[in-house]
Amino acid sequence: MLLSIIIYLGAVSCASKENSDPQTTEGTTKSIQSYVDSPKEEMLDSITYTAEILSSSIDLSDDSRWQLVAASQNYGTNYAVFGKFELNTTKDTIVNAFFKIRNYKQLVRIGLVNVKMHPTTKGNIQIEVYVQGLNAGKTYDLANANVAISSKKGFVNSERYLIPMFVVAKDDVEPEKLSRYFMRMTKDDQGRVLDTILFAEHTNNLVYDREFFYLDGSQHILPKYDYDADPDNRTNPDKLPGFRCRTGKFKIVGL
Repeated sequence: MLLSIIIYLGAVSCASKENSDPQTTEGTTKSIQSYVDSPKEEMLDSITYTAEILSSSIDLSDDSRWQLVAASQNYGTNYAVFGKFELNTTKDTIVNAFFKIRNYKQLVRIGLVNVKMHPTTKGNIQIEVYVQGLNAGKTYDLANANVAISSKKGFVNSERYLIPMFVVAKDDVEPEKLSRYFMRMTKDDQGRVLDTILFAEHTNNLVYDREFFYLDGSQHILPKYDYDADPDNRTNPDKLPGFRCRTGKFKIVGL
């Protein structure tokens, strides 16, 4: 299950490395980046806890080791993402942040595509981890992040965002087959669709993306309900699994 760490971050410049994916084209890269850059719900900040809070901790002052940021399971693969943080001398700013992914018991390789960090409206830190099956990305660096730590007693909230295996460039979508595509959309406060920012197919003719599609035979292809797009269980309790494999919460310590 995804763990969240709490840190206060501002806007950051991102530089990735080791993110080679032989299936990525200029069009699909643009589609994926559009999704990464789209606004996300600050889910853990919006929840009123009425029972126990399941959390861990992160020592931002310890840059000698990799600390857990997120853990989850997709495609039958258990995996975890670890982070290392470098602070300034007064320990009130995260200067640099580095991330790496480790696959365990893997059936399908899960790769690290992107990581974003920013402050939440309640003064915590949001870490968004973007991963994808059949992706070779192992690390992601946020150099010169210069993120202010506003609360030394706050939390870091982490959320995992899974990108479909076979993203299609928007210009390559076949309108007559639209019902067969998985589509991720942006919506307004009333739930009305503003734009479709990501399209994906169910297969590359060798592997079938079972996280995003149902498939029976060669013709019965049905995109799954996009429950990752829901802020929490209360939105659609009949469609969401328990609370939740994609999130984590970490108490800041050591400052």
